[in-house]
Amino acid sequence: MIKQKYSPRPLIEILVATLFWGFGFVATVWALQELNTFQIIFYRFSGAFLLGAIFIRTSLAQFKIEFRNGLISGLLLGLTMYFQTEGLLHTTATKSGFITTLYVIIVPTLSNLFLKTKLDKRHWIYVVVALIGTGLIMEIKFSDLNQGDILTLICAFCASLHIIYVGMVSGKTVNSFNFNLYQSFWIAVISFFFLKIHALPNLSTKPLIGMLSVTIGSTLIGFYLQVKAQKNISPSLASLLFLLESPFSCVFALIFLSEKVSIVQIAGAALILFACAKASLLESEPLKVHI
Repeated sequence: MIKQKYSPRPLIEILVATLFWGFGFVATVWALQELNTFQIIFYRFSGAFLLGAIFIRTSLAQFKIEFRNGLISGLLLGLTMYFQTEGLLHTTATKSGFITTLYVIIVPTLSNLFLKTKLDKRHWIYVVVALIGTGLIMEIKFSDLNQGDILTLICAFCASLHIIYVGMVSGKTVNSFNFNLYQSFWIAVISFFFLKIHALPNLSTKPLIGMLSVTIGSTLIGFYLQVKAQKNISPSLASLLFLLESPFSCVFALIFLSEKVSIVQIAGAALILFACAKASLLESEPLKVHI
């Protein structure tokens, strides 16, 4: 079997994106000091759209395609951000970062169930390993489950759907930057109706830095690079590279939030990264889906 060869450019693009996303966990924790979940989501994505809108150049025909596809993508990404942000109210940035990596297991599983892509039988072994690792990361005690960890697991499922959908429509996307702006627009519109306070907040230093980071770094640049890179690589390889988000989030949390990680959690993180990497490496051909 001949393996698919990829240009290093999309790999570098995802590397940069995961760097922004990794710091995004710390940035969100800072923003949550003075903002609620829907405020963060609305200001983050409306800000990204307004900053990038001045660069939009497109034909009417292409606008219709990317604007329509951006609605579904925005809904899935909006749900991902909601559950991730709510989860960070109850769990640590380190745990959130590693639990989120489960999308690398979920992506090929859903692709196999609904898109009928081939799935190696060894994949299910790695699913079990990843679940064990998740249990260690979450320090599961059945008498005291962490609400934030459960919300983050739901976030991982929504992130998987978003990765698959972006992979499906990326071939029809001419301008990845525009597509990212359209999904940001839809997230901003939907989240606006859930806002209780519509006045612009007066943020102190750390929450302001946090909002600027998730708006410009994680959203405007990070998600643009994701869409751009997924035009040239498969969802499986992309999800493997997205694993870098977790160690980045852990390092940033140790530096900026002074979080401590136990030996048990380190073991769980190692199991997750091992299982996710092995599961992704089972896939050597790009996912081809016609819609």
